[in-house]
Order: sequence, then structure tokens, then C-alpha cells
Amino acid sequence: MLFEQFVQYVYGFYGKGGLWDMGVTREMIFKGIELVVAEFGADQFEGDSVDRERVRDAMIDEFGLTWPSN
Repeated sequence: MLFEQFVQYVYGFYGKGGLWDMGVTREMIFKGIELVVAEFGADQFEGDSVDRERVRDAMIDEFGLTWPSN
């Protein structure tokens, strides 16, 4: 998966109007990716659902996000 596609994939879940709208921005996603790559290594980054959840968790920790109360 290309980088831009992964950012859109994550945004579709956690961005405005996403499945689990947590109000994340593209900049927050970039930071989340950076944190995940720093922790797990670029060679372990596949751009899959595991990485999406790792980025989500990194953003929750970094930005103090909470799950939506839908």
C-alpha cells in the first residue's frame, strides 16, 4: 500500500466522518506513523490493519484522544 493510501485508510476510520470519528487530522496520522516506525521499524510496517491500529494507539497516547461515544 502506498503511503498516501495508508493515510487515507487511517483517516477513513478515525478522521472527521470516519467509522470511529476521533477527529484525527492528516498531521496527527503522520506523527502516528512516525512513532510506529520508530518503535517497530520501517521493515515491519506493512500498511495493514495491524499498522492502522498501532497508529491509532500511538495517536491516542500522543494526543490524548478518546474513543467516540457513538
